Amino acid sequence: MFTQGSSLSRRRWWRLSPLVAALASVLACEASAAQAPAYAEAQFDPMMLWGAASRADVERFTRRNVLEAGRHYVEVVVNERRGISMPVQFVSAADDAPLTDAHACFTQEQWQRLGVKLAVLAPALRERMAAGQCLGVKALYPGSLEQYDFSASQLLISVPQAFIQYSAYQDVSPDQWQSGITAFRNNYSYSYQRFASRGVQFSSFNALLDSGLNVGGWFLRNSAYFSQSQGRRQFRSQRTTLQTDIPSWRARLVMGQLYTGAEYFSAYRLQGVMLSTDPAMLPYSERLYRPTVRGVANSQATVQILQGQTVIYQGRVAPGPFAIDDYSPIGYGGDLTLVITEADGSEQRYTVPFGNAVRLIRKGQLQYSLSAGRYDPGPRGGLKPWMGQATARWGVQEYANLYGGVLAAGSQYGAVSIGAGFNTPVGAVSLDSSWARARRRGEPASWGVSYRLSYTKTVSATRTVVRLATVRYSSEGFWTLNDALSGRFSDVRPGRPRGEFNLSMSQPLGRWGSVYLSGSLRNYWHAAPRQTQWQVGYSTRVQGVTVSVTASASQGGFGSGRQVMLNLSIPLSGWKTGGVLRSTVLQDSGRGRTERISYDNTVGRNRALSYGLDITRDAQRQQGYGLNASYVGRYGYVSAAASRQGETTQWSVNGNGGLVIHGGGVTLGQTLPDSIGLIEARDAGGATIANMGNAKLDGNGYGLVSLSPYSVNEVQISPENLSLDVELQSTTEEAIPRAGAVVPLVFKTKRERAALLVIGPEDRARLPFGTPIHDQDGTIIGTIGQGGRALLRGVTDQGVLILRFTNGESCRVPYRLQGDGARGEGRVPLIPLRCGGPS
Repeated sequence: MFTQGSSLSRRRWWRLSPLVAALASVLACEASAAQAPAYAEAQFDPMMLWGAASRADVERFTRRNVLEAGRHYVEVVVNERRGISMPVQFVSAADDAPLTDAHACFTQEQWQRLGVKLAVLAPALRERMAAGQCLGVKALYPGSLEQYDFSASQLLISVPQAFIQYSAYQDVSPDQWQSGITAFRNNYSYSYQRFASRGVQFSSFNALLDSGLNVGGWFLRNSAYFSQSQGRRQFRSQRTTLQTDIPSWRARLVMGQLYTGAEYFSAYRLQGVMLSTDPAMLPYSERLYRPTVRGVANSQATVQILQGQTVIYQGRVAPGPFAIDDYSPIGYGGDLTLVITEADGSEQRYTVPFGNAVRLIRKGQLQYSLSAGRYDPGPRGGLKPWMGQATARWGVQEYANLYGGVLAAGSQYGAVSIGAGFNTPVGAVSLDSSWARARRRGEPASWGVSYRLSYTKTVSATRTVVRLATVRYSSEGFWTLNDALSGRFSDVRPGRPRGEFNLSMSQPLGRWGSVYLSGSLRNYWHAAPRQTQWQVGYSTRVQGVTVSVTASASQGGFGSGRQVMLNLSIPLSGWKTGGVLRSTVLQDSGRGRTERISYDNTVGRNRALSYGLDITRDAQRQQGYGLNASYVGRYGYVSAAASRQGETTQWSVNGNGGLVIHGGGVTLGQTLPDSIGLIEARDAGGATIANMGNAKLDGNGYGLVSLSPYSVNEVQISPENLSLDVELQSTTEEAIPRAGAVVPLVFKTKRERAALLVIGPEDRARLPFGTPIHDQDGTIIGTIGQGGRALLRGVTDQGVLILRFTNGESCRVPYRLQGDGARGEGRVPLIPLRCGGPS
């Protein structure tokens, strides 16, 4: 995985693209008229070496680095666009050019990922690629160039612009999606609690099991719940589904016990079938809404797009009109600023409205969901009519969407919803309305309408965020599906919503901190009490200490009250143990004043172990004490806590993890995401999985890693903690999983016996730095390094090592790794040098 630094350096290189292009064209012309370049030999001055190193053999190091044939994981950069990391097969150059790099050979799938046009190729070339052959860039596109940058592990490719397919570099074809292997998977979580107070004891145990079976492209899922309390046990299967993808439609088919969304109608349970598009299946460039940025350049100009103070796009455009839509906006939204810098240095600036809290999709896109089956009232029981629902959202224009749906449940219920969303200069706005008709046998039908308004605005200059949402049921006759199928219309039912108002604002204050405000108001039909809630907060940092103040109030609903809370967080970085000291004071209008002071720390390798303690005092001056600890390991998470307050004592233990049963056995790990990578690296047990906390490969060389569906995932493992007898021939692999898939990631390993050759002080003068070490077959298996030591790979239990010098002398070193002649330093056996005579 490439670091941010390498990405930034690459961006600086892009800024020089006109100069680089000009120089490259000149050099290309000269190169085409010349023979293959002759590389100058590096010259080493032996006078710079002294002592025993003065006899160092540096002849083998006078040649430049040469890219050898084989499979290398590199970053491929085509025409200065953002690089794509992938494993690339390099093919040997001609035998008569030993100092010539091997050249890259790409498969058809890899060329598609790199964004070049394959339809323009000769039929013979397309047939060779379709048959699985890999081909180099020069064989496909005349006039192309490639160069390998050793310092950055980059393969730089230049292809004539006419052969470039303009699409985002992360776009992935559905043909590359991986369904994975046949496997059983399970996520589990558990919780045990024990409570004791004044002779009364209570204990409970709960467990949640999310299981699944993957077969081909079909994924079976089940969620089950187990509880035990005071001798009573209960096991309940909560949900079972069977799902698969339909790639050509960019949609997913799900059958079983379903939950619908609440975007268009109220959410409900359904036993049936659902077909819906998934935005994650779209090409990366089409997943998120962003307005097309248009402008006119008067010269060869540099164009920047800023969101707030952040540059999210930079490039060059030719004179005339241009349109840019391949940028990635920041998640919080905010208007965009287009900056056009002309060749003479003059600037033009324009504002492009953009807000993303109101959901919008790109122009021309259609997202839909279709469902049908029987209504599921859940454990409480009730009517179960046959029903169906259809919803859709359409990107009508660049700044406008239409959306809506229809819902029908037998003769008991019907509803229609329609709405529109807009991206405007004053913010993003959506407005929709729903009409519903509910009817039950023996009762008159009930008609009603509901309106909803949503608004959001982010001021990029100040990063002020304002969100406003209003929901109002304008008639008493409006019923949601769940309410309509669970009660009688003639009943007077306090608590049925009538109107709702929500508002939230946040404002960063720079070095002075930040402030936020939120509030809500809800009222109900038939004189049910109105509910109001509001909260305001401020936080800042003073010399490393975080200070926050929060005030809140509520009225109606389950009660009324006011609270004021002060929090201090003091990092103890100056202490040897570290940790954070926290102090909280809470003043509650109903329960009085509560004080709490706590200490928390995280220690161990990768900060795996956390612990804390706290002391509290309530309004009655009763003191309480608490202890807690947690550990995140390769096989999951576990925590324990104990507390005492007055005469009440509580204990608890919680944990979670995951497992996969596959053809190679059972692999345990941390809680599994929807898409999983199953790592297999034989003999590499104990290797660390990058970016997965404390996750490691088990003793069989298997491990589990989280993957993002329908996207390219780079997975890395570190050789740290591996035996020197095991060599990872690849430390990075990639996967493009479907949602729910278990994708195998096979890392090739090579197991060879390793040993350390140790040269005594008396022999170092005649065995200088750089002396090659051969086995009995003449293969170089090591080189003498500093300190008179050499790490050898591929040694047998016993044999003879041969050391040859440039002056023709040689030395034979008989050895035996088992028996009296072997000593050990850690896990690496030592071979002391004892020359047995000339070879």
